[in-house]
Amino acid sequence: METLHEKYAVIVPACLIAQGLQVERKKGEHWGYDFVNLLIKYNVDMIPLPCAESTFGGYSSGLKRVKRGVQRYEQLSGYPEHCMKLAKWSAEMIADMTKGGYRFLCILGVENSPSCAVSRIYSNKGTLKRAGIFYQLLEEQLELRGITIPAIGILRGRHRKAIERLEILLRQDLG
Repeated sequence: METLHEKYAVIVPACLIAQGLQVERKKGEHWGYDFVNLLIKYNVDMIPLPCAESTFGGYSSGLKRVKRGVQRYEQLSGYPEHCMKLAKWSAEMIADMTKGGYRFLCILGVENSPSCAVSRIYSNKGTLKRAGIFYQLLEEQLELRGITIPAIGILRGRHRKAIERLEILLRQDLG
């Protein structure tokens, strides 16, 4: 009989690893690498989520997208449905991986992203205190499966606070 070995992981947005997936990237900006290095230091796996924005309509058009606010994405024909499809798929993946022995320590999101924000989105009406479209649906799908994973929001360019929060969490859970 095979014993179940607990595996530790953090769920990450795809752009943390492949920052070219972002709609806009400042030259020389590599904010995601600090998170990657920290997770490697603690021997924690990184499980990437699909990028809802860059996959919408296929990568050939998604990677050429223009910057849009959350209200435009919510009204974009087919986009909320696309996010729901990805959220269901991702929640099933996370549920299956949990059954397979993974312990998810947290999920990282990118604040101000209309899709992947954890708790704040910049809009033409100012900052909205809410999750992005995809992350909100993912949270709902995880809840339906009885899964709760704490979230940490990353402010690109000012990500030190999120790094500190993540390291505290890693130290608490992994010693």
